[in-house]
Amino acid sequence: MKLTTTYRRTGNTISPFAAFEDEVNRILGVPFGTLGGGLAPSATVPAADIREDANALSVALEIPGVRPEDVRVSFHEGVLTISGERKAPGDASGYHLRERPTGRFERSFGIRVAVDANAVTGVCKDGVLTVTLPKTPEARPRQVQITAA
Repeated sequence: MKLTTTYRRTGNTISPFAAFEDEVNRILGVPFGTLGGGLAPSATVPAADIREDANALSVALEIPGVRPEDVRVSFHEGVLTISGERKAPGDASGYHLRERPTGRFERSFGIRVAVDANAVTGVCKDGVLTVTLPKTPEARPRQVQITAA
């Protein structure tokens, strides 16, 4: 039995595992390498970080080249949804290489902490959208006073 290796150009490299990755993607319906490690960033799935402190949750989403008016943020029934579109430059001719992704994207996050939906804010700076979700007073940790008996 002869083993045949298939090589495919992926970006600027040649990958001997490209056929295997394609087959895993086809079977599982998810991008290879995303199982167990979160979602792999792509044109349709911008990378995200979620942080929590005593007063709020914050979600930071990498969206370089996306104008704030092309982004929509909603919070409904415990789900934060961020969607938008990274648009291609006006003149698509003359390119020798084009690696920056374009297209629509959407991320949704289930928030399991009581959030003040009326106080959710979003700020876009240096290609990173940061959405802050303040916790309700009931969801914040409180200090319990202990007295001597």
